[in-house]
Amino acid sequence: MRFSICNKNWGLGSLLAMILLLAGQMAFGQSSKDLKAKERDLLKKIENTRSLILEAKKSQDLTLTQLAVLNRQILYREELINNIEYQKRKLDDLIQDNKKSIAVLENEIVYLKSEYAKLVRYAYKMRNTDYKLMYIFSAGSLNQAYQRLKFIQDYAEFRKRQVQLIQRRQEELKVENENLAQRLVEKSNLMVNATKAKNEFVDDVALQKKSLAKLQKNESKLRSELKAQEKKRQKVARAIKRAIEREMAKAKKSSKGFVITPEMKLAASGFKGNKGRLPWPLVRGEITAKYGQHPHKTLPGIMIDNRGVDISTSPGATVRAIYKGSVVKVLIISGAGKVVIVEHGTYRSVYSNLAEVYVKKGDKVNTKEDLGVLLKTKDNISELHFEIWNTSASGANPDNPENWIYSK
Repeated sequence: MRFSICNKNWGLGSLLAMILLLAGQMAFGQSSKDLKAKERDLLKKIENTRSLILEAKKSQDLTLTQLAVLNRQILYREELINNIEYQKRKLDDLIQDNKKSIAVLENEIVYLKSEYAKLVRYAYKMRNTDYKLMYIFSAGSLNQAYQRLKFIQDYAEFRKRQVQLIQRRQEELKVENENLAQRLVEKSNLMVNATKAKNEFVDDVALQKKSLAKLQKNESKLRSELKAQEKKRQKVARAIKRAIEREMAKAKKSSKGFVITPEMKLAASGFKGNKGRLPWPLVRGEITAKYGQHPHKTLPGIMIDNRGVDISTSPGATVRAIYKGSVVKVLIISGAGKVVIVEHGTYRSVYSNLAEVYVKKGDKVNTKEDLGVLLKTKDNISELHFEIWNTSASGANPDNPENWIYSK
């Protein structure tokens, strides 16, 4: 009678297979959390744009701002679909891993039971004491006789361990089957979410085409409105630049000239140290006009020159400071509302299109402190024009605010 006591070859192979499968599952576990977090973030963004679109629908006028919000929503939906499809692919890989793991365990259990059956048959033969003694005394040497005696003594414990090993593998198999069932449910839910996201994407694209066609029917009117908006934007930009330059010129005329004090250095260091992590100037909003020079997305032949970003939000939303500092200027610009400029050492944050302001020149403000509320517009979407400037002895220059506030 021959049988394997330790099952070394099988145990090592199955152990390596299980380790590889477990490593893959752990890696997916971390990746899955990140993907789910991204999915929740995208759903939150879509809910934000959806609420803005619903607000805008209360107005009879269709505007470029509304179309810009819709465009953002379509981009988010595309990201969401890609995210869900990627989750599905990763889940398919994990399901295959589960099936392989189940196959490994099932084969090992078959093997262990086969070995155990051999043990049982051998135990049946060894049940007689005379047979055991004959087995020992028939040894070819004293050492072999001792080894046979030792084998008989360890035999009962080995059989017990075999039973326990089979039970453990059966428990592992049960867990793997449960995991497989759970992942199949997750996959089914993902398929439902993917179908919903794709249908909503198709609806948004159809609405986009319809809105664009409607706007293009009045292209001449639209172009004149866009020129008026650009004129207003440049008027605000010039007023902000003049205000900052006058402030610097006044400092230069003083006895010490334009000097960066230790206090300014400290404030600037704190502001710069939080670059990319600063809070948004609004609780919720969507960037619908980006920084810099770029062609208009809807109307060909028109260039936009933006020294900041435009953030669309709900009507009359509250504007807040992105970092602690001092209010150095409150401007009133005809047709463009009020502007608040906050100093952060050598940096300035600028908040435009305000209807009402809660602060005055010289006030100290904290991070996220309310500065005022935005103007309400005919399309039921308020828009904050937001800028960041960096000042030095050589002059003042605007910077892209998207590089400073945290990425949503």
